[in-house]
Amino acid sequence: MGAGTRIGAADAWLVPAAIPEAVIEHARAVTAVAFDRLAATARRVGPWRVAEEEPGSRFVPTACSFDSRWLAATLSHGSLLVDGGLVASIEALLGGPPALIEDEAWIRRQVPTNEAVTPHVPHSWHQDGALGVDFESPAGDPVASMLPMVTAWCALDECGAIAPGLEISHDRLDGLLRPDELAPFAPRAGESTVPMIDRGDVLLLTGAVLHRTGRPAGAVAARRSIELRFVSAETPPARLRDRPLSRLQRPPRSATGRSRWDRFACWCAPTC
Repeated sequence: MGAGTRIGAADAWLVPAAIPEAVIEHARAVTAVAFDRLAATARRVGPWRVAEEEPGSRFVPTACSFDSRWLAATLSHGSLLVDGGLVASIEALLGGPPALIEDEAWIRRQVPTNEAVTPHVPHSWHQDGALGVDFESPAGDPVASMLPMVTAWCALDECGAIAPGLEISHDRLDGLLRPDELAPFAPRAGESTVPMIDRGDVLLLTGAVLHRTGRPAGAVAARRSIELRFVSAETPPARLRDRPLSRLQRPPRSATGRSRWDRFACWCAPTC
């Protein structure tokens, strides 16, 4: 199987210890300062005015999230993925070189349900491949318009038991569910997983994967995550043509040959 563990039949893989410890420690320190600053601003002006007071943060109070570019001077996407060797895995899932959707790269903080303060709420069931879809448009079939993409969900804290994680449906879907189909969705017993995730682990999800915030009953701590979304750099989707994209380069191989990340890339690529 290689370095990743597939979750059910879904196109989702948990890659353990994907990000070097030194990189994780730096990211944890930088994001802790950022969240403290945003919390102080929210107390001063209210959560809905934080984005005005902190230009560039694009702070979203319902998700306690901010635009990762706000920390561009101190936290590099490349250090998370290139140093961690994940570019090859993302490339394999996309079928070509990946490009980061720069304005869809978020740093999030989720707290246990009993600690959530309005307007903060956990994410409900959704598919990242719905990005940019207009479900109300009469033109075309939005359900057939799933974005071919990969999300790299990078954990900065242990989660899944002591802190909120991600709940992932085991279903393998080929298209998008409409909002009216998502609202009542509830997986049958044993057909979804809230994986135990350690800091430095990465979840790789294609755009089809149904997931939501995992809310373990015994959660007592918050967790932070960095979410990076990728599409093909060679054939970017038409509906993203006006969005900022940046191409990630595959890291050079070591003198010993193929790394474990190359082996994982082959394992999840159907033509390898």
